[in-house]
Amino acid sequence: MEEKEIRRIAKEEARKVLKEAEEKKKTQKEKDTAEVMEKYRDALFHLENIKTEEEAQGNYINSLKKAGVNTAILIQNVNRVLEEMARRRKEQGRQQEYSAFVLHYLKGLSYEQTAAQMENETGEKIGQSKVWRWCENIIKEMAVMLWGL
Repeated sequence: MEEKEIRRIAKEEARKVLKEAEEKKKTQKEKDTAEVMEKYRDALFHLENIKTEEEAQGNYINSLKKAGVNTAILIQNVNRVLEEMARRRKEQGRQQEYSAFVLHYLKGLSYEQTAAQMENETGEKIGQSKVWRWCENIIKEMAVMLWGL
C-alpha cells in the first residue's frame, strides 16, 4: 500500500472516530435533557417542600439549601427553555407538538394516554409514535438550549 493511500485511510478513520465521539456527546445531552424533564415535577415538589432553617437542624439544612439552590437554578433554566419552545412552536403553527410534550412530561401522562387525550380534544388520529417523535424532537432542541453544543 502506498503512503498516500495509508494517509487517506487514516484521515477517513480519524473523521469517523471524531464524528462518533460527537454523536455520543450529543446523544448524552439529549438523554440528560429527557431525564431532567422526567424528573421536573418531582424537582418542583422538592423546591416547594424544602424545610426552613428553623424546621431543620445541623448539617441537614446546609445540604438542603445547596440542593435547593442547584435545583432552583436548573428549574429556572428549564422554565426559560420551555417558554421559548412554546413560543417557537406557536410561531411555526405547531402548538400540537408542544401540547403533547406538556401532557407527557409536565402532566406525567404516558405516550398512549397523551395520544388518546389529544385525539379526544382534536378529533384527529394521533398515534403513540407521533407523540413520541414530537417529544423527542423537542428534547433534542432543548438539549442544545440547556447544555450548549
